[in-house]
Amino acid sequence: MLLRSIGPSIPWWDRPSGWVSPFDDVLENWFRDPTRSSSGAPRFVSRDDGQALALEAELPGLSDEDFDIHVEDQTLTVKGRRHEEAPEGYRYLRRERSPYQFVRAFSLPDHFDPSQAEARLENGFLRIRVPRRPEAQPRQIPVSVS
Repeated sequence: MLLRSIGPSIPWWDRPSGWVSPFDDVLENWFRDPTRSSSGAPRFVSRDDGQALALEAELPGLSDEDFDIHVEDQTLTVKGRRHEEAPEGYRYLRRERSPYQFVRAFSLPDHFDPSQAEARLENGFLRIRVPRRPEAQPRQIPVSVS
């Protein structure tokens, strides 16, 4: 956070336009979309449950037609876009959400099988599941008594 001291005798309404308030960072963070990173791409959560890699992102307002998800070699690429148009006969008075596009690419370790990947959009959450290859599945090894 950048702070500049300009003296206590200058009221806030007379401060120069380049003055940085300690509250600027707070306000900027207040209005930032928490579901998107600073680059504008959505934030993904990834988990490995031993059976599959699970990727999940919050993407409210998008439909399945707004996504292009594909795999090439061991790279999973997720492309998406949000577009909004006013219904016929309407015009925007104020627009606080803007259309955007994003691309995210994930390098998959060799023990995951991208040919078996599945994607599901449910209640604003995009969930992608990439199962492990059968030979990479954890397995229990029994101990025998001789």
